[in-house]
Amino acid sequence: MHNDAESPDYASVRAIALDANIFKSAPGLSALSSLVERADTHGRVEVWIADTVIWEWGQHLHETHNALRAAAKKLRSAGLSVKDPGDLSAQDVARQLRERISALGRSVRIVDTSPFAHEALRDQILLEGPGKRKGDVKTGAADSAHLRAYHAQARSQEVSYLLVSADADALMAHERWGDETRPSIMKSLIKAAEAVFHSVPSDAAGVQLALTIACDAFELLNDVSIGGAELGYTLDHAPEDGLSMEVDAKSARLVGLAQTKQDSTAVTFTALYLADVKVVGAAFNWSPVPQEVTVSNALLRVQISIPQGSTSSKDAVVINCDMTAPTVGPWSAPREALDEIWATLSLIPGATGVTDGGWPGAHDLSLLSKVTIRVGDEELVLDLMGSGFHAWELTCAYRGQEQRLLCYEVGEGYADSENGTVTVPFYGVAVLGTPEWSEHGEYGLNQFLFRVGIPGLTQ
Repeated sequence: MHNDAESPDYASVRAIALDANIFKSAPGLSALSSLVERADTHGRVEVWIADTVIWEWGQHLHETHNALRAAAKKLRSAGLSVKDPGDLSAQDVARQLRERISALGRSVRIVDTSPFAHEALRDQILLEGPGKRKGDVKTGAADSAHLRAYHAQARSQEVSYLLVSADADALMAHERWGDETRPSIMKSLIKAAEAVFHSVPSDAAGVQLALTIACDAFELLNDVSIGGAELGYTLDHAPEDGLSMEVDAKSARLVGLAQTKQDSTAVTFTALYLADVKVVGAAFNWSPVPQEVTVSNALLRVQISIPQGSTSSKDAVVINCDMTAPTVGPWSAPREALDEIWATLSLIPGATGVTDGGWPGAHDLSLLSKVTIRVGDEELVLDLMGSGFHAWELTCAYRGQEQRLLCYEVGEGYADSENGTVTVPFYGVAVLGTPEWSEHGEYGLNQFLFRVGIPGLTQ
């Protein structure tokens, strides 16, 4: 049966067994490497990958290799200098992949399925277990082989294991076999890892460690790869392939910390930064010629893992980095912008009194409003002055220093109404100071707090 991540059964799991379908086609080696690294550190959990699973991944990669050869041939025929990647059989690709996976760490175990080939073929022919029809073709032997091999491995070692499979056939197969000791099954590799390694919200020491690591933005972002990007309206026509993005690590400013968790192997967290990103290969709406452009104040969400026992950012692993290009004026009302600033305060460790429901005491922005909360052991005083027309001004005082934020009308957009399409104003937030900026201005208060320093946390 499928168990949820809160099940106490996961405490006894000693192996995570992988199905081929947990990846869309080819395996993500970085994801496998991260899983194996955690298992190695844990010391009592193995990662099981059947040889048939590797064969299936290898076959998908072989298709990609053939497509690459064909593309390279076309480029050479057009007079471009492109190296032929060489002729590799599916077996060659699968063998290389197996070698790479085996070398990931000591917790990896390649499970042999050959003792179960006869039973697997019987399942396919008789349509038992995972055997089924796809049109006029009977399939399921490969699935049967590795599912039986995993179960036999668990019996021989007398351990419980967790099967990661995105296919309902795995559950159906174990139910048809009537196995009373079938494994727990989860669809997500990430959730499976969290369940087995017992990630829980971090304690104060873990948060302090995460902050210490996150503050070293240059070390973390100096050679980071951006996995996903929302490039904004000016870069809507940027090509999907051939686009490179390079973070200017020196420009990065920490503006938030979220999802800090820990287990026996690592502290994991998400750090948010504003940084300049050089995009090479961009094509603007008004000029389809690919070019280079620097996106200022892009928001980076960086997932980071630091092994237990380490306090150095040099040991930290950046699991993923996503980028959101800035948009000026995304709010349709001044109150929405104010509430967004209030929400981002929840990303400041040590901030107490930040509750859900938006900015307190600012229902009428034409009135003065003062809010005091504590950040660390110091008071953050927020004075709001509303104009009653288009904007408000916010003065933030902390540890003898001030920061001003201004909400202003950027322009007009269009919206549907009962009377048809109408024009409506939209608003942005400017951060006033040195330097002044308005891209992702809702993080201006957070950047101010990290720059001033939070006693007991960032100093």
